[in-house]
Amino acid sequence: LVAHSMGGLVSRRMMLDRVESGRALGIERYVTLASPWLGNWGAGRGVKRSPVVMAMWRDMDPDGELVGHLFARRLPASVCVGLLFGYAGNNRLMPETNDGTVSIESVLRPEAQAEARFVRGFNADHDGVLSDAGAAEALSLLLGEEGPCGATAAAPRVMRSSSSSYAV
Repeated sequence: LVAHSMGGLVSRRMMLDRVESGRALGIERYVTLASPWLGNWGAGRGVKRSPVVMAMWRDMDPDGELVGHLFARRLPASVCVGLLFGYAGNNRLMPETNDGTVSIESVLRPEAQAEARFVRGFNADHDGVLSDAGAAEALSLLLGEEGPCGATAAAPRVMRSSSSSYAV
């Protein structure tokens, strides 16, 4: 499963709901490109200040239900996760480093990185990462049998802490 931007949030929620319902997931590899795992501060401002609120803003609100619960549950360890992102954008309305649409802090949410077997950034903006040659090569690697998610890759090891366990 490959998802871009908010598609990463929607697809993760779908996978978590499917696992919780007891149905087989049927997904071995999950790659996101520029997904805002911590939401978007602009959407949060819109929810709090605008007299008319778009439904999508609620989903992207850093304090909202969707973003707040995305990492309350982990994906099965059998799912190989890859995080790809661009860092070349510059939306001057955003106070933090961004890809032109999403903050790099949001893309690199610590829980998302902890779950990923492969994390890579590219000199591209939010939409440009979709056509970036390096990102395409990384995606091909992630989906191929010789890459970090392939049959020849070492199985992830599980680290345990007092409150959780996660693959590295």
